[in-house]
Amino acid sequence: MVMRPYLTIALAFILVLPACRKGEDDPYFSIRSRKNRMIGYWQLQSYELTRDFSEVREERYEPEDGVLVLIDEDSLEVRRKFAWDIEFNREGGYRSLQEERFTIDTVEVPFSYTQNRIIKGEWDFTGGNGEPSKSKLLLLPTEFSSTRSDQGSNIQIRTIDGQEEGMVWDIRRLSNEELWLSYERVEAVAFDQETERVEVRFIKLDAAPAED
Repeated sequence: MVMRPYLTIALAFILVLPACRKGEDDPYFSIRSRKNRMIGYWQLQSYELTRDFSEVREERYEPEDGVLVLIDEDSLEVRRKFAWDIEFNREGGYRSLQEERFTIDTVEVPFSYTQNRIIKGEWDFTGGNGEPSKSKLLLLPTEFSSTRSDQGSNIQIRTIDGQEEGMVWDIRRLSNEELWLSYERVEAVAFDQETERVEVRFIKLDAAPAED
């Protein structure tokens, strides 16, 4: 019996499908490799943090207004403008830029200011030990810089040589347009434990975001 070409292609397609899906919300199939989908510029669309310790217990991002909402242990809210862009390049480097605008009613000084935090480093996929390969994102920061609009050209920079510790995110979804990341940290402290959970979602931009 001779198998027809289109039937061969269909069977191959079906066999490939399970191997293409790494994250729990990943598309079932993509003609682009996982690395090619990651490379590019991404912009924050959703951010949610909860923790059962610290003064700030919740953080959430409201994309309609571009506002980060912080909720303390007494359920009091503080709102401020926030933006987060991140770039992944083909050579394995990344650049994360966070911009936060502090208004007079949220700071102790009698004026408003903007703070920019830039993190540069290396990125790679990871996984294994019961997890699908390339189902996690490893970020190894090597340079931190911070500037404030009220401090002129003063830039605080810290670099790390031989970085061996980084942040590992679960990749829940990686498509051509969306990147969903999450992590959970549970740490034992003095006969108790501290739990922190974060879920963040980005959308891909066609080009680098414009800088002010």
